[in-house]
Amino acid sequence: MDQEGVRVCFTFDVDGLSLLSAKRRVGIRIPMEMEAPLRDDQGHFFDLALAFLNSAGLRQTLFVTGKVAEDEPERIEAALQAGHEIGFHGYSHLPLASLSAEEELAEFLRTQRYFHDRFGYQLKGMRAPSYSFGPRTPGNMRQTGMTYDSSQAGCHPFFEADGGYWEIPVLPEMDDWMHCIRFPELGFNDTPKDPKEVARIYRDCFDYCYREGGCFVTVWHPFVTMSERYRPVATELLAYIRSHARVTFCTMSEIAGACAAGRITQGRI
Repeated sequence: MDQEGVRVCFTFDVDGLSLLSAKRRVGIRIPMEMEAPLRDDQGHFFDLALAFLNSAGLRQTLFVTGKVAEDEPERIEAALQAGHEIGFHGYSHLPLASLSAEEELAEFLRTQRYFHDRFGYQLKGMRAPSYSFGPRTPGNMRQTGMTYDSSQAGCHPFFEADGGYWEIPVLPEMDDWMHCIRFPELGFNDTPKDPKEVARIYRDCFDYCYREGGCFVTVWHPFVTMSERYRPVATELLAYIRSHARVTFCTMSEIAGACAAGRITQGRI
């Protein structure tokens, strides 16, 4: 249990056109009508995500692929200048577990070097693309100086002793793709839920984490949660969370730091 209450991070995964390219590289057909939303995911909707966080006075974490960062350096710079954290989300968005040892290491090193050379920035943690965390991933994290991951399921952070990193898990229900996207090619076959139902699910997840004293972390995508239809859900959830006492909004690296300092009691899934 968190000794200081529940910690909240509204994280965004910015996949953008990386997702489109990665799926096509492995033979998955992506409908043409998805190209514009995914392009806007790293453009217009990225701007809306920053505007939402900044207007709320929040510093949060965005997990961005290396390719998106290369394509959108001004937007990355704007996020960093606003005090947000950028986390590693692969370079190409290819599943890490599907890559050879050389290919996976190259994903880490290329992205790390770009952030160092372009922004003077150290990536502190990661969320694996498509949650595909491979057996070699912990070693690549250590080699590139990362101290946390957020690719597993749950609400209680724990130290992964074998890998030497903090795991800050997420509840699966907090991934907006699960509720808001119909994409049969990727296994999302259900009709998108009504925003009121999505808001109820998110509130229920927060209530669970609040009772447990765990961390409440979202897996949102700019083109989904910042769309006209679902943006009010984020605003409503923010107000709901702020109506509770003992809530701390922080970045994922701050959560990892609190774990390392012993201010969050270690849990385990």
